[in-house]
Amino acid sequence: MYLNPDRDRRAKEQPQYDEHHGVVTRAGRLREDHRLRHRQALPGFADWQVLHTPGHSWDSCYYHHASESLVSGDTLLGSGKQRRLVLPSIYSNPLQTRHSLRQLSELQIQAVYPGHGSVIEGEHLIEQVRRN
Repeated sequence: MYLNPDRDRRAKEQPQYDEHHGVVTRAGRLREDHRLRHRQALPGFADWQVLHTPGHSWDSCYYHHASESLVSGDTLLGSGKQRRLVLPSIYSNPLQTRHSLRQLSELQIQAVYPGHGSVIEGEHLIEQVRRN
């Protein structure tokens, strides 16, 4: 996933998620689940949902249905100059990025708060990213 071989090795050593058994180590032994799961409510903020959106990194987004807001981390960046969302200029896995965008396009999103760049508001925000 990562361009840096050492970072890639460390990422592969992290526990891997198995939806039937919780978090499982690379050796196959079960571990206590300490990671947030896809579509899980954010602990302490029941109206926010975790969305696993790999591509640029293994980050996740946080979605608030009532306000149609997305905290995108590094999955999407806000370009104030272009007044739209953009993908990070360097990402390691285009297939995962496309899958994450398809997943986000199924949501009603009116505002995106990226980890870097400007807040972007409007309609059809994810579709605009997919076209460019």
